[in-house]
Amino acid sequence: MVIAAAVALSAGSSGPVMAQNTLPTAGAQKWVAAKDGQVPPGAVVGGQHGGKPFYVCRSKVGKGGIQLAEGKLINGYCDIVWGLYPNRHTTYEVLVRAAPTVVSPALQPAAGATLRWVAASGGQVPPGAIVGGMEPARKLFVCRARYGQGGNIGDHPGKIVAGNCNIGWGGREILLPRYEVLTGNAAHVAWIPVIQGKMPGNAYVGGSEAARKLFVCRARFGQGGNVGIHPGKAVDGRCHIGWGGREIPLPVFEVMVAR
Repeated sequence: MVIAAAVALSAGSSGPVMAQNTLPTAGAQKWVAAKDGQVPPGAVVGGQHGGKPFYVCRSKVGKGGIQLAEGKLINGYCDIVWGLYPNRHTTYEVLVRAAPTVVSPALQPAAGATLRWVAASGGQVPPGAIVGGMEPARKLFVCRARYGQGGNIGDHPGKIVAGNCNIGWGGREILLPRYEVLTGNAAHVAWIPVIQGKMPGNAYVGGSEAARKLFVCRARFGQGGNVGIHPGKAVDGRCHIGWGGREIPLPVFEVMVAR
């Protein structure tokens, strides 16, 4: 599994630029050695800076180069902030994604039937729970919970954390102790990158709100050594997750499909 050791800061920036990429599955991602601004085919886009994309890279930092840290590959360098100062590396590794498997929409009804939502509460995780992401030292299972106000009540996909299903809603992270957990055969689940906000035709619907469907998604986010891949809900071309008490909308994400 690829876990970020550090988060790059843009030059002159007052805050972190969050690396966002997909959760690696067996053989789906790997680090490829490169240098002098080289970008290998299939490089994972981490975000944008100054109107152009940057890629997820890593290199050795610290005294004697004993620790690997992630940064962003842009303008010919792997830029990493370490010890409050930016480091520019001309030799580095780039995170590369294998080509995604395209699943025919016609397969979803039968395959999707192998997945089901199981009621739970207080941190319970039923057998066969689908892992949607991870943070250092823990898996994040896909859940959904009912929440809203007035006529805007719906079922919102999220992640199980510390006894609750955590969702993003109304700009906040909402912690709900009663929820449902997505269960089934993990071999029947795939994660597909969303390009320019366009959802694949067989995206898995995890809930709904008012008159719109909420698809199960996941995205990379965090700070310092606490960077992970977080399940959430796809809304208006972004994956909305709950994190640090806030609802975080992320433009670079994957959506779940049943196969």
